[in-house]
Amino acid sequence: MKSGSPIDRHLLFADLVLDTRSYEVRRAEELIQLPVLSFKLLQVLAENSPNTLSQEQIIELVWQDNIVGDETLKQRIKLLRKALGDDAQSPKYIAVVRGRGYHLIPKVTQRILPSIEEIQFVMNERIPNLSSIEGMKIWKKMSMGLSFFILILVSILYLFSLQIYKQEDGFNQLVNRSPSEISQAYGYFLKGRDYYQRYKVKDNQIAIDLYQHALSLDPNLAIAHAGLADAYEEFNQREKTL
Repeated sequence: MKSGSPIDRHLLFADLVLDTRSYEVRRAEELIQLPVLSFKLLQVLAENSPNTLSQEQIIELVWQDNIVGDETLKQRIKLLRKALGDDAQSPKYIAVVRGRGYHLIPKVTQRILPSIEEIQFVMNERIPNLSSIEGMKIWKKMSMGLSFFILILVSILYLFSLQIYKQEDGFNQLVNRSPSEISQAYGYFLKGRDYYQRYKVKDNQIAIDLYQHALSLDPNLAIAHAGLADAYEEFNQREKTL
């Protein structure tokens, strides 16, 4: 693979992806944090794969005008191995050839990335200019569609707000109840509870009548059902004691 190409691309080898545009190395979704020199070292080895590069060649490509020795390169190789999880005794990524230099073990393939200009062109093609006549037409159609959807949604919510489901004989029956009826039903429940809490036979019967009236207005008023059951239980207990 030719070295020094200015084209942005992904270099793929083993389970790693090296992105020359973002200067990132990833293993699946994991981002491997690499210092700048470690990244450049890995990039140089990948771009020149499968060739073996001498220490002098690597130093020239990675450090360029800076003067460093072989020991600096060895330490950088060691740091890169550690970041990649590579074992020098049984290497998976970087191999050393005694007397010659270093090279990558896995095969390297590349995937060219679209240029920034190409990406911008595609985005401009996909996103219309709303200030243009065509853009205004598209925006008008989108607005009309959104308005229609909101109207339908509001209508559905309104209909459901006016309807209460009643459970009877194992089937769901739709019963229309106005807000005033629901409010009246709760009012009768409160009156019934007040009479029930007086703990007198006459008042308990009045509570039963009020609970039943509340349920005639709103059959799904659970607290009225519970109150009616308590009132009947109280009535039965008093019948037994008489």
